[in-house]
Amino acid sequence: MFAARIQERRKALDWAQTTLAANLGQAFGIDLDGTAITRIEQGKRRVRLDEAVAITQLLGLDLHEVTAPHPGGIDEQLERARIALDSASYAAEFWQRERTQAQGRFDELQRLWRERQEAAERARSFIKEQRDAAEARGDVNALAGYDVEGGGDDRFDQEA
Repeated sequence: MFAARIQERRKALDWAQTTLAANLGQAFGIDLDGTAITRIEQGKRRVRLDEAVAITQLLGLDLHEVTAPHPGGIDEQLERARIALDSASYAAEFWQRERTQAQGRFDELQRLWRERQEAAERARSFIKEQRDAAEARGDVNALAGYDVEGGGDDRFDQEA
């Protein structure tokens, strides 16, 4: 990770390995030659902490970024985070649409249930009016078909 990132940055600056070595000597007093830089970049030479700090500072890199155990640099992490955010946004939009549709279905069923309850109440009121009218007329035969107090037509008494 470290070796690849410093080589990448050195090349981006268009510096030769000897240029990096010379700049390390001038800026930090670290005595390395171009061959040492080559071995570091190839992973064939261990880097001391003071060298790693100096190299990353000179190249404008973050020491933690180039030595962290996570795969990829900040650019790769940023891209993975963007992809994760896009994915989460898509999922959130999908589930919001699903929620909206479910809410619509619930509202429609609730409206139908209320209409059914209102129709049942109107039917009970009508039957009661008919029974009261039959009772007032003394029509015993008509009373038999209008038992809303219980035991009669219970289709209107069911709870939803």
